[in-house]
Amino acid sequence: MSKIVSFFKSIRLRQVLTTFLLGALLLFNTACSGAAQAKLSDSVKPAMGDGGPRPVGQNQPYEGGMNNFDDTAPGQAARGTGGKVNTLVDNAARNRARGPESAKAVLDAGRQAPERAKAAAENVKEGAKNAQREAQSIGDRVAGSAERATDKAKELGDRISKGADNVKDNVVGSDS
Repeated sequence: MSKIVSFFKSIRLRQVLTTFLLGALLLFNTACSGAAQAKLSDSVKPAMGDGGPRPVGQNQPYEGGMNNFDDTAPGQAARGTGGKVNTLVDNAARNRARGPESAKAVLDAGRQAPERAKAAAENVKEGAKNAQREAQSIGDRVAGSAERATDKAKELGDRISKGADNVKDNVVGSDS
Protein backbone atom coordinates (compact mmCIF):
# COMPACT_ATOMS: atom_id res chain seq x y z
CA MET A 1 0.00 0.00 0.00
CA SER A 2 2.84 2.39 0.79
CA LYS A 3 4.32 1.71 -2.66
CA ILE A 4 1.05 2.88 -4.32
CA VAL A 5 0.94 6.04 -2.21
CA SER A 6 4.57 6.83 -2.96
CA PHE A 7 3.92 6.23 -6.70
CA PHE A 8 1.08 8.78 -6.77
CA LYS A 9 3.18 11.29 -4.81
CA SER A 10 6.03 10.91 -7.28
CA ILE A 11 3.78 11.59 -10.34
CA ARG A 12 3.77 15.22 -11.26
CA LEU A 13 0.26 16.36 -12.27
CA ARG A 14 1.66 19.07 -14.52
CA GLN A 15 3.56 16.58 -16.65
CA VAL A 16 0.51 14.31 -17.00
CA LEU A 17 -1.75 17.18 -18.11
CA THR A 18 0.85 18.47 -20.56
CA THR A 19 1.21 15.02 -22.13
CA PHE A 20 -2.57 14.58 -22.37
CA LEU A 21 -3.09 18.00 -24.01
CA LEU A 22 -0.28 17.41 -26.52
CA GLY A 23 -1.79 14.04 -27.44
CA ALA A 24 -5.23 15.60 -27.92
CA LEU A 25 -3.71 18.36 -30.07
CA LEU A 26 -1.90 15.81 -32.24
CA LEU A 27 -5.11 13.80 -32.71
CA PHE A 28 -7.16 16.90 -33.59
CA ASN A 29 -4.52 18.16 -36.05
CA THR A 30 -4.34 14.82 -37.82
CA ALA A 31 -8.11 14.49 -38.06
CA CYS A 32 -8.57 17.98 -39.50
CA SER A 33 -5.73 18.00 -42.02
CA GLY A 34 -6.52 17.58 -45.72
CA ALA A 35 -3.94 14.81 -46.13
CA ALA A 36 -5.97 12.33 -44.08
CA GLN A 37 -8.22 11.00 -46.83
CA ALA A 38 -9.43 7.44 -47.12
CA LYS A 39 -8.30 5.46 -50.12
CA LEU A 40 -11.07 4.44 -52.51
CA SER A 41 -11.37 0.86 -53.64
CA ASP A 42 -11.52 -0.02 -57.31
CA SER A 43 -15.24 -0.82 -57.07
CA VAL A 44 -15.99 2.76 -56.04
CA LYS A 45 -13.89 4.42 -58.78
CA PRO A 46 -15.82 5.51 -61.88
CA ALA A 47 -16.22 3.17 -64.79
CA MET A 48 -15.10 5.77 -67.34
CA GLY A 49 -11.62 5.98 -65.85
CA ASP A 50 -11.50 9.74 -65.26
CA GLY A 51 -9.74 9.09 -61.95
CA GLY A 52 -12.21 11.01 -59.78
CA PRO A 53 -14.16 9.49 -56.93
CA ARG A 54 -17.76 8.49 -57.46
CA PRO A 55 -20.11 9.62 -54.68
CA VAL A 56 -21.74 6.92 -52.60
CA GLY A 57 -24.92 5.63 -54.22
CA GLN A 58 -24.13 7.02 -57.65
CA ASN A 59 -25.39 4.63 -60.30
CA GLN A 60 -24.83 6.72 -63.39
CA PRO A 61 -21.50 7.19 -65.12
CA TYR A 62 -20.09 10.67 -65.64
CA GLU A 63 -21.67 12.25 -68.76
CA GLY A 64 -20.42 15.83 -68.69
CA GLY A 65 -23.91 17.31 -68.95
CA MET A 66 -25.81 19.39 -66.44
CA ASN A 67 -24.66 18.40 -62.95
CA ASN A 68 -22.20 16.07 -64.69
CA PHE A 69 -24.86 13.38 -65.35
CA ASP A 70 -27.50 12.64 -67.95
CA ASP A 71 -31.18 13.26 -67.23
CA THR A 72 -32.32 9.67 -66.74
CA ALA A 73 -33.31 8.12 -63.46
CA PRO A 74 -30.83 5.64 -61.97
CA GLY A 75 -33.16 2.71 -62.64
CA GLN A 76 -33.43 3.68 -66.29
CA ALA A 77 -29.68 3.96 -66.70
CA ALA A 78 -29.28 0.32 -65.68
CA ARG A 79 -31.85 -0.85 -68.27
CA GLY A 80 -30.12 0.79 -71.21
CA THR A 81 -31.64 2.56 -74.18
CA GLY A 82 -34.59 0.19 -74.49
CA GLY A 83 -35.62 0.93 -70.94
CA LYS A 84 -35.44 4.66 -71.61
CA VAL A 85 -37.64 4.35 -74.69
CA ASN A 86 -40.21 2.25 -72.85
CA THR A 87 -40.30 4.71 -69.98
CA LEU A 88 -40.81 7.64 -72.35
CA VAL A 89 -43.62 5.79 -74.14
CA ASP A 90 -45.28 4.99 -70.80
CA ASN A 91 -45.04 8.65 -69.72
CA ALA A 92 -46.57 9.80 -73.00
CA ALA A 93 -49.45 7.34 -72.62
CA ARG A 94 -50.10 8.53 -69.06
CA ASN A 95 -50.07 12.17 -70.17
CA ARG A 96 -52.43 11.41 -73.07
CA ALA A 97 -54.83 9.62 -70.71
CA ARG A 98 -54.75 12.62 -68.38
CA GLY A 99 -55.33 15.01 -71.29
CA PRO A 100 -59.15 14.91 -71.50
CA GLU A 101 -59.47 15.67 -67.79
CA SER A 102 -57.17 18.68 -68.15
CA ALA A 103 -58.99 19.88 -71.26
CA LYS A 104 -62.34 19.54 -69.49
CA ALA A 105 -61.08 21.59 -66.55
CA VAL A 106 -59.87 24.33 -68.92
CA LEU A 107 -63.20 24.37 -70.78
CA ASP A 108 -65.16 24.52 -67.51
CA ALA A 109 -63.02 27.42 -66.33
CA GLY A 110 -63.64 29.18 -69.66
CA ARG A 111 -67.39 28.72 -69.33
CA GLN A 112 -67.39 29.99 -65.76
CA ALA A 113 -65.24 33.04 -66.49
CA PRO A 114 -68.11 35.40 -67.53
CA GLU A 115 -70.15 34.44 -64.46
CA ARG A 116 -67.17 34.97 -62.18
CA ALA A 117 -66.39 38.33 -63.82
CA LYS A 118 -70.01 39.44 -63.35
CA ALA A 119 -69.93 38.38 -59.67
CA ALA A 120 -66.64 40.24 -59.19
CA ALA A 121 -68.12 43.39 -60.77
CA GLU A 122 -71.14 43.17 -58.45
CA ASN A 123 -68.82 42.77 -55.45
CA VAL A 124 -66.89 45.87 -56.54
CA LYS A 125 -70.13 47.87 -56.93
CA GLU A 126 -71.36 46.78 -53.52
CA GLY A 127 -68.01 47.68 -51.97
CA ALA A 128 -68.18 51.15 -53.57
CA LYS A 129 -71.69 51.66 -52.19
CA ASN A 130 -70.54 50.60 -48.72
CA ALA A 131 -67.59 52.99 -48.90
CA GLN A 132 -69.89 55.82 -49.99
CA ARG A 133 -72.26 55.11 -47.08
CA GLU A 134 -69.36 55.09 -44.62
CA ALA A 135 -68.01 58.37 -46.02
CA GLN A 136 -71.47 59.96 -45.70
CA SER A 137 -71.77 58.70 -42.12
CA ILE A 138 -68.36 60.13 -41.23
CA GLY A 139 -69.30 63.44 -42.87
CA ASP A 140 -72.54 63.60 -40.86
CA ARG A 141 -70.65 62.88 -37.65
CA VAL A 142 -68.09 65.60 -38.42
CA ALA A 143 -70.84 68.12 -39.23
CA GLY A 144 -72.67 67.22 -36.01
CA SER A 145 -69.43 67.63 -34.08
CA ALA A 146 -68.85 71.06 -35.63
CA GLU A 147 -72.37 72.18 -34.65
CA ARG A 148 -71.89 70.89 -31.10
CA ALA A 149 -68.50 72.64 -30.90
CA THR A 150 -70.12 75.92 -32.01
CA ASP A 151 -72.90 75.56 -29.42
CA LYS A 152 -70.37 74.76 -26.68
CA ALA A 153 -68.23 77.77 -27.67
CA LYS A 154 -71.29 80.07 -27.44
CA GLU A 155 -72.23 78.56 -24.08
CA LEU A 156 -68.67 79.03 -22.81
CA GLY A 157 -68.68 82.66 -23.99
CA ASP A 158 -71.95 83.27 -22.14
CA ARG A 159 -70.55 81.70 -18.97
CA ILE A 160 -67.39 83.79 -19.17
CA SER A 161 -69.49 86.94 -19.63
CA LYS A 162 -71.65 86.03 -16.61
CA GLY A 163 -68.52 85.26 -14.57
CA ALA A 164 -67.02 88.61 -15.48
CA ASP A 165 -70.26 90.36 -14.42
CA ASN A 166 -70.22 88.46 -11.12
CA VAL A 167 -66.59 89.43 -10.48
CA LYS A 168 -67.42 93.07 -11.29
CA ASP A 169 -70.43 93.02 -8.93
CA ASN A 170 -68.33 91.47 -6.17
CA VAL A 171 -65.52 94.00 -6.61
CA VAL A 172 -67.95 96.96 -6.71
CA GLY A 173 -69.99 95.55 -3.81
CA SER A 174 -66.93 95.09 -1.61
CA ASP A 175 -65.72 98.71 -2.21
CA SER A 176 -68.89 100.27 -0.81
